[in-house]
Amino acid sequence: MSAVPSPDADLDSACQGLEEAARDLVPPDVLVDFLEIRLKFALLKQDLGMDLTFGNRIDIALGEFRHGLPASQLGAVWQQRQDVAQAVASVGQHAGKLSTRPEWNRIRNIYGRVRDLGTTIERQLGAHGAKVLADPRVKNALKTVADLASRRIAADAWALSKVLGGAGAGLASVRQAVHWLEKAAKAGASRADEVARQHAQRRAAAATVRSSTGGKPSPTSSIPEPSRTMSVPRPHRKTRATATTR
Repeated sequence: MSAVPSPDADLDSACQGLEEAARDLVPPDVLVDFLEIRLKFALLKQDLGMDLTFGNRIDIALGEFRHGLPASQLGAVWQQRQDVAQAVASVGQHAGKLSTRPEWNRIRNIYGRVRDLGTTIERQLGAHGAKVLADPRVKNALKTVADLASRRIAADAWALSKVLGGAGAGLASVRQAVHWLEKAAKAGASRADEVARQHAQRRAAAATVRSSTGGKPSPTSSIPEPSRTMSVPRPHRKTRATATTR
């Protein structure tokens, strides 16, 4: 039986990878507020309906910070999926007609939460942002976040398109925008599923190795350990030459 993918763990790993890379690449005299970044991750997990860890709950309990950033800023995360961000903006032009739909409200909240996370990361990294964001660990972390959010947005966009399918002709432009959003988000959702499957396979393989070795790490070499009775070469002792007499 294949292991069940865990998006919760993937998102936690993304947060950890980002923080580890930043600590490695940003000089120690530059203060990066990781507490705020972790808060944004925790709030995103909450909006995605994921289980919160004890650490996530502590981060949320510390308080939520609001900075009033302009909506035009995509942030570091949505830069990874600009097609989804643009599609959300297109649907947002019809927000007045969708204000009572819970599907659209969830899409809007998740999009805003991810954008808030991305702009927070950029702001906290400051002048070192370009270097940190170019690190493979951070790129992978941001793609993970964008794809997981896209998966949820795709599900809500699909549900919203079904609702609008039975509506009148006056909502044709809204349906078209929602259909575009659903198509764009599904691409990211597929990538998120593939990443989750790969992570699950690696975790399952590691668990199999641990169970087959009794919880001990697998041997890394077939070279046998030297026997205790094996003779060990001794250093040669210098002997003084004796003079021969005739």
